[in-house]
Amino acid sequence: ESSLPYPFYVSVTSTNNQVTYLTKRLLSYFIGDRVNNTKDNCKQPKNNKVNQYMWMQGEMNTTTDTRQGFCSRSTAVYTLAQSPLFDQDDYNWNIDEYSAWTESSWQTDSIQMRIFLVPSKHLETVTLIVGLLLTVVFMIMTYFVNKKADVLFSQRRTRRY
Repeated sequence: ESSLPYPFYVSVTSTNNQVTYLTKRLLSYFIGDRVNNTKDNCKQPKNNKVNQYMWMQGEMNTTTDTRQGFCSRSTAVYTLAQSPLFDQDDYNWNIDEYSAWTESSWQTDSIQMRIFLVPSKHLETVTLIVGLLLTVVFMIMTYFVNKKADVLFSQRRTRRY
């Protein structure tokens, strides 16, 4: 066993970190679109620079004891975090055409991920209708309370001598 911590370092010019690889696969699996492609056809089209296609194992079929794989189309990609400045050998450092980016080092507990679930159209419609009904009911109640405010909120004073 190694006494060294698991390497979480993410480099500017390479992505050979296993956690980065696992994160990309998980994002592709859970928020990617399932495409009707075979394993052999699950490849990136040359005219599509936005999405990446990846073959996933899929769920276990309990009757046949095999996995039903699928092709996932996702926008989770690896990119180099490097300024175009470093791609040029004869760059004039006196011209401010590109900035020279630097690496950041983060605390291990500061990295977070949020995934927002989108409700179904039915739930959105029910929520809207209930909200509108409550608004109308309380507007009517407010109207009548305002109209009868002198009766509802009158203060009776007793005389004391």
